[in-house]
Amino acid sequence: MKPYLLAIVLLLFCLSATAQISQTGKIVYLKDGSNVKGTVTINDSAGYVMVVDKYNESHYYQKNMVAKIDTAKQQRNYTLKAHGYVCNIEMGGTDIIARDGGANIPAFSFNIINSYLISPYASIGMGLGTEIAENNTETFSLYANSRVYFIKSDISPFFDLDIGYISMFTNALNYYNYYGGLSFASYQSHLSVTPGMTFSPSLGIRVAASKKIAITANLGYKLYYLHNADAFPYGSTFNENADHTYSLGHALTFKVGFQF
Repeated sequence: MKPYLLAIVLLLFCLSATAQISQTGKIVYLKDGSNVKGTVTINDSAGYVMVVDKYNESHYYQKNMVAKIDTAKQQRNYTLKAHGYVCNIEMGGTDIIARDGGANIPAFSFNIINSYLISPYASIGMGLGTEIAENNTETFSLYANSRVYFIKSDISPFFDLDIGYISMFTNALNYYNYYGGLSFASYQSHLSVTPGMTFSPSLGIRVAASKKIAITANLGYKLYYLHNADAFPYGSTFNENADHTYSLGHALTFKVGFQF
């Protein structure tokens, strides 16, 4: 082949390559009102537009049939179930805030929440929880739970709210003096049970690990409203009289768990 013929062939090849441009993630809007999403190839020399959709099928349109070509909006992945039963198992820590400048009381927490997803954005259910503190104090709670997910995505922040009943079990030591022929002191252990209410809002995040399992983490606040201030010396007391004493306790909470 003569050099000038080779140059012409190369020039035509380059013009053809520049005239054909492929773009991914596009939507072709046709003048008849329909649209096709996929990888778009525009061939200016032939005067057509080709679209390869997600099923790998090719669609050809004359350029005068196309109204516009736009970038497709990125869709968030969502592989978790949108409705139905879900269970959350969570564990973590509770930092009970002491009153009168004392040291806070750390506690280990464990919760099981059985819920129903009414939509990809919200669930309601019931939970059981316990807290074990280092000062011979344990709590048991039964509460209603509601959770709101801010976005429909495999990674979503959420707001969680618990409201319900709580009982505090305290193993206390009482001091006694006995007088008689001998004078001595004695300590006797007894279990004190204190009922009350609890209120706990929190903010967290859920990350899908698979189609059936997600990892969760949340940070929140917990309010204790108890009917015996002496059994819970970590908050503020009010309405004290001969018959009833009430106590408000406050705590910060952190929980991690999984949802299935």
